[in-house]
Amino acid sequence: MLSEVLQSMLLREMPKCERDSELQAAIQNYIEANGLTPGGAARRLGLERSKLWRFCQTGRAHGNTRASYRAALAREVQKTATLVADKAPVRAASFNEAPGLPNERELKQIKKTCEGLLALVSAYEAQLLKSAG
Repeated sequence: MLSEVLQSMLLREMPKCERDSELQAAIQNYIEANGLTPGGAARRLGLERSKLWRFCQTGRAHGNTRASYRAALAREVQKTATLVADKAPVRAASFNEAPGLPNERELKQIKKTCEGLLALVSAYEAQLLKSAG
């Protein structure tokens, strides 16, 4: 009941902005995949905490704000991909691992990077479909 009241208050105070469910889902996936709160995600992405929190709740923000969220996610995905690529080739295999194959930790990092890239591509695709339609 209280969350419904807060939600309706937020929607009344928000300017008339289109809902961007794809970007909202991409940000929620990023938050969950990294075990963060919206505040922690905002800090890591270099975004304003209150705006990101509001966007997570409503899925609504001005176009330039949504663009900055997409750019921040893209930077983070690129940074993660670079870290994975930098770490992957240099390691010694134990007797339990096949030489040249990634271990469990590296596979999780690769999977997280790929999921981030897919979320970003989905957000861009949705934006393209909105602008074309």
